[in-house]
Amino acid sequence: MESERRQLLDNRVFDQYSAWLGEWIHIVERVLSDISLKQMGKEIEIDLTYWTKQLIKIRESFDSKIETFRNEIEDNIFNISDESNRVRYFRKLEQLTLKTNLNRSSVLEKADYVKYYFIDKGQNDQAFQFFHIAAIALPSCFEGVLKSIYEEIFGDELKSHPIFIEKETSNNQLLSDQKAHLESSVKLQWNCKPAIAGYIISELIRAGYIDPPTTHGDLSYAKLASICFKIFDIQNDGRPTTLDYLKKVVNPESNSLPDYKRAKLKLPDLDQLA
Repeated sequence: MESERRQLLDNRVFDQYSAWLGEWIHIVERVLSDISLKQMGKEIEIDLTYWTKQLIKIRESFDSKIETFRNEIEDNIFNISDESNRVRYFRKLEQLTLKTNLNRSSVLEKADYVKYYFIDKGQNDQAFQFFHIAAIALPSCFEGVLKSIYEEIFGDELKSHPIFIEKETSNNQLLSDQKAHLESSVKLQWNCKPAIAGYIISELIRAGYIDPPTTHGDLSYAKLASICFKIFDIQNDGRPTTLDYLKKVVNPESNSLPDYKRAKLKLPDLDQLA
């Protein structure tokens, strides 16, 4: 009977968390869908302030219920004497955290597109507020609470757990990507395709106009792409170019620009102009 009660409680707690997560994702996707309809010529208005308030309501609901959520999880785990069941519960917490991470990465990209769309419309303040809540504040809150719960329960033994280590690595990469997105709110905009912009950048380096970043003395395309990502806004069919794609186009060996277009962009060597 006690086991059945605990299982029922498990499902209710985890279902509540999943519901918060689902509402958050739905709002971001709803705004993205409305943008698509508007771009197709539909006469609709998108009230970004309204949708930001809806996200904040989810956060407030989460904040108001989280202590109950935490206490019920801790009560369940501390009442499980069988180690295998404790591990099962730990796995369930990990699955929730992984689910948050995966959705966080997806929403980060979608919210970034929303941000750029509304900045183009001159709604900078609303765009940045929506982006901050949707892509950073909410998912950080969700994940931070989960992490604190199972750190508190498992203590030092958790820190050497391979899943925890892998998750930390993943989180560090995500935070790094977020930092790159937010470090420069105003970027220099290119009015050409990424392949053209990337090739021009590579030509500036080849011809001696720019000293490229290096690793152990060799040109580092990863570092070059990261620098360009921070200072340039290079659109790819109306959407911001990803860091991975930028790394591809700044490297002339992986850039898909055809030779006849490359020939038109060839720069004279700097020493020829001295």
